[in-house]
Amino acid sequence: MKCGEYRKVRVISTMESVNAQAKITGKGQVQLPAVIRKRLGAEVGDFLVFKSTENGHVLLELRKQKRLTKLAGALKATQPFPGVEAEEEETRRLWTEARQHKA
Repeated sequence: MKCGEYRKVRVISTMESVNAQAKITGKGQVQLPAVIRKRLGAEVGDFLVFKSTENGHVLLELRKQKRLTKLAGALKATQPFPGVEAEEEETRRLWTEARQHKA
C-alpha cells in the first residue's frame, strides 16, 4: 500500500442490521453513532466514504488511516539515539541559533 492510500476494512451486511440516527448540524456535520463506530472499528483520523445507490440508500465505507505508531522501527537508525534530554538540548540550541540569525 502506497502512502496516501487507504484500505477498506469491513462492510456491515444487511443481515447484521443496526438502527441508529444522527442529527445534521447547521454546518452539515454528523456525529457517527457509537454503535456504528464500534461495529465498523472506526477510530479518530479514519475516513468514511458515503456512496448513494440508485434506490436511495446510502452506503458507508470505512477507510483506515495508517497510524504513525505502526511505522515505528520501519527505518534503520544510522546512529544510536542519544536520549530525550540530549535531543531536547540540541533542539533548544538549534532554535536559539536560528532565532539569532533572524535578528
